[in-house]
Amino acid sequence: FLQEALEIHNPQFISRSQKRLKRLELMVQLRRAQHREAPPGTPRALARKLSTSTSSKKKQFTIPDPLSANLLVEKESCIPE
Repeated sequence: FLQEALEIHNPQFISRSQKRLKRLELMVQLRRAQHREAPPGTPRALARKLSTSTSSKKKQFTIPDPLSANLLVEKESCIPE
């Protein structure tokens, strides 16, 4: 429905967005080709290695201490007289 309305009222929008998509796809292909061609000692390759190591560190989490489990238990609140 939206695409039909755009075709009728603003056909340039669709052609411009298609051009943007093609340009983005070309940029993606160029980046992928550059990453494949980059030798292992280049800064890009090192940055890629560092980013993968930090993402694996983010997956690690601290295990709560069993002695502090009482912090999660709700306490009964009473109103003093």
